[in-house]
Amino acid sequence: MQNTYVTHVDKMINEGMSLARLGQGIPIMVPFGVKDDVLEVKITKRKKDYWIGSISKVITPSPMRAKPQCPYFGICGGCQWQMVDYKYQPLLKKELVEDTLSHLAGIKEIDVLDTIPSPKPLNYRNKVHFPLKRVSSSSVIMGFYKQDTHYIIDVDECPLHLTQFNEVFKKAKRYIGEKGLSIYDETKHTGFIRNFTLRGSEKMQETLIVIVSRGNYLHKGTAMDLMKMGSTIQGVVENVNPEKGNTIFGEESRTLLGANLFHERVRNYTFVISATSFFQINTLIAEKMVEVFDKILQDIGEVDVIVDSYSGVGLFAVASAKYARKVYALEISKESVSCATKNIAINNKPNVEIINGDAEELLQSFGKVDVLILDPPRRGVGDGVINFLNNSKPLHILYFSCNPATLARDLKEIVGAGYEIEFVQPFDMFPQTYHVESLTYFRRK
Repeated sequence: MQNTYVTHVDKMINEGMSLARLGQGIPIMVPFGVKDDVLEVKITKRKKDYWIGSISKVITPSPMRAKPQCPYFGICGGCQWQMVDYKYQPLLKKELVEDTLSHLAGIKEIDVLDTIPSPKPLNYRNKVHFPLKRVSSSSVIMGFYKQDTHYIIDVDECPLHLTQFNEVFKKAKRYIGEKGLSIYDETKHTGFIRNFTLRGSEKMQETLIVIVSRGNYLHKGTAMDLMKMGSTIQGVVENVNPEKGNTIFGEESRTLLGANLFHERVRNYTFVISATSFFQINTLIAEKMVEVFDKILQDIGEVDVIVDSYSGVGLFAVASAKYARKVYALEISKESVSCATKNIAINNKPNVEIINGDAEELLQSFGKVDVLILDPPRRGVGDGVINFLNNSKPLHILYFSCNPATLARDLKEIVGAGYEIEFVQPFDMFPQTYHVESLTYFRRK
C-alpha cells in the first residue's frame, strides 16, 4: 500500500494541524503544514474519515512559511505556528474562527472582523509553567512537555515568555539541581516539587515565583536564595497540590518571602494578581480587548445593571463600572475574589460588587440585567447561562472565548434563545500558537 503522497495544504485547522486532501478525496491532517504548502507527506495513521500524516519534504513552501526562531520548535509542545510568518498569523486565525463557527454552529452569515494582532509576537507571555525532573544528584531538566505527552523537553530559554523571566529561570534551574531539592515523580507519587511557575508584569517590572509542591516542603532559606535571582522578583510563594493528576495548582498557597502578588497596568487601570488567580496571558492584547469592550459599552450607553460572569480578578468589571449604576462580578475562585476586592478599591469603583460562587448558579438569582459579560474557561458556558438568557433576557451579551469550538456550540444556543450576532472580534492573544481569543457581541432581537 502506498504510504507517501504529494499534496497541497488547503487551510489551517484546530489543534495545530493543517488540512490537505488527495485530489477531491480523503482529508489528511498534517502538523506543521502551512496553508498553500505543497508537501510530500508520509501517512502515519489511517482513520475511517481522515488520515494523519507527517511532512517528509516541503516541495513548494507557502508564501506564508517562515523559519522558526526557537531551536526547540517542533519538539517542544509549547507552540505550533512558529513556521508561519507572523504577519499572516492573524489572517489565518480569522479564517480558523470563520471556518469553526460555520462548520460547528451551522451559521454562515457571521460578521467575523479582522483579527487584532499582538503588538509583540514574541516575549508576550506573562505566566509560564515549567515541569521538572531530576536526572542526577546535581541536575534537573526543566522545560515544557512534548506535544500530547508527559515527556519533558529540557530548554534553556523560551522566546514566548517575558524576557525578565529568562535570567530567573536559568538560575533557578541550576540552583534546584545543585541543592538536591526533592522533585515530584508522578508515576510513584513521591518527591515534592511539581512545577516552577513565573508570573509578572513587563510594564511594572515585577516577577512572582510560584513553586508547586506535593506538601509544605520549602523553607525561608530557599526563598531567600530564590529572591536574589533577579531584580524584578517581588516574592516567593509555595502552592500545595497533594493530588494525583495533571492539574497544576492546588487549593492552598503560602507566602515564603516577600509579596504574594504582583501589579499590572491595563490602560488606566491597576490590578493586583496573585499566585494562582486568573489573568489574561498577554497584557498588551488584554488592553486591546478592553478598548473594543469600552467602545461597545460607549455605543450602548449608560445602563442600570451589568453582570460580569467568570470575572477573575475583575478586569472587565472594573472597566465597565463607569457605564452602569451597578456592576456585579461573579467568580468561583476565592483567590481571584480576594484580588478583585482589592482591584475594585485600587481603581475606586464602589459600584462594583464581587460575589463568590458558581457563576451559573448565582445568575439564577438575578432579575433584570442590561448587559451580561461572559468570560468562561475553555469548556464554555453551561445550561445555567442559557436558562438565565431564556428567563431574564438581558439586552446585550459580550462573550469572550478562548476556544472557537465551544464558542460555536454556545453561539448556536444563544442565537436559539433569541439573540442576533452583531460581530465576532478575534484577538491574537497567543502568537505562534493556533489558539485564538475572541469577543462576540450579541444583541437581543
